[in-house]
Amino acid sequence: MKINEFYFHEVLIDTAWIFDELEGDGQIPKWEELVDTFGSSGIKNVIQTIATEIVQEYPETVFAKTNTDYYDIIPELAKKKLKEHFSFDEECQKQEDVPESKRRKILLFDKAKNFAIIILTDAPNTAVEDLCWFMDDFKEHPDEIKLYFEDFKRDWNTRVLFDSREEPGFVFQEPNLVFQGSETDLDIIGFDEFFNLSDYSSEKEKRTPVPVSEENPKTLSVQTKYGVIKATRLDDKEYPGISVVFEKEGNGSPGAVISQNPLAQGIELLIYNTSNPDGEPIEIISLYKDKEKQE
Repeated sequence: MKINEFYFHEVLIDTAWIFDELEGDGQIPKWEELVDTFGSSGIKNVIQTIATEIVQEYPETVFAKTNTDYYDIIPELAKKKLKEHFSFDEECQKQEDVPESKRRKILLFDKAKNFAIIILTDAPNTAVEDLCWFMDDFKEHPDEIKLYFEDFKRDWNTRVLFDSREEPGFVFQEPNLVFQGSETDLDIIGFDEFFNLSDYSSEKEKRTPVPVSEENPKTLSVQTKYGVIKATRLDDKEYPGISVVFEKEGNGSPGAVISQNPLAQGIELLIYNTSNPDGEPIEIISLYKDKEKQE
């Protein structure tokens, strides 16, 4: 059976919203517990699977044929399936989205601050570098760094193997990281890659947002802790406007386009989601209609 893509995305978005409501109301385990069981990407895969099941069980044509309403059926069905998949059953099988053998041990350290942390993660280097930049930008705000790292662990299958802040006796020594007065040696844990946080200091040359300039007059980029927000001027004779996208590796480029539409005789806002950022918009909002042309 061919699935209507727009209808599927509508069901997928509603299922994700209902997941958040159930998690917030305590009707399913907390996000942190689910990540430990399924992995962050595993949770997203389950939500997508549920949406697919719902669309197959209730195709968009069924409502007209049975004289029923989407919101009378789909939300309750989504709740039921979410509770079944994300139950409080302690014996539910752990689903590791990424095998531990395919994750890397990454060492982040700052010799001057006598700091080191080793994480096991599937995050790409660009995401790790974003973490490094953020740790420097907010070095005076440890609570902000803690919140960012919690988001990082949700986005990527990540586990902390070692944190020097929890080891009062830790002393950084080159070329190895060891403890003085302790038998623990970080070389026993080992690491596959390392990032020196001093290389990401704001005092050094770092990535900067792309300003509107003569060299790049059409684009404006802003670096956030979650990724890059990019606005681009669209110089189309019939559809002039502005495109705004959110860029993050592994996340596609969801966003929106606001432009003139000669066919609609006005200004429209088109919204694209993460699941299919290059496909059809999930929503089209009319912002302005030319009344004279309509008459």
